Amino acid sequence: MASIVCYDSLMRNSTARKRVMAILESMPESASVSKLVVDLCLRLKIEQRLKDARSGDTISHAEAKRRLRRWLSR
Repeated sequence: MASIVCYDSLMRNSTARKRVMAILESMPESASVSKLVVDLCLRLKIEQRLKDARSGDTISHAEAKRRLRRWLSR
């Protein structure tokens, strides 16, 4: 399911398609389809988080620890 969501968000514009093609070109010919999808999604999520960080859309380390503690205690 996550792969479908990732794919849908990728194909919204030609810039995304160019990024996908560049990532695919950097991967080995022998990579499986599932490996390609996982790597694409991971790389694009990392790009988005870096963009968030540059724009200041982050939380503090203390807040992250608090959220993680709460999440793990469920």
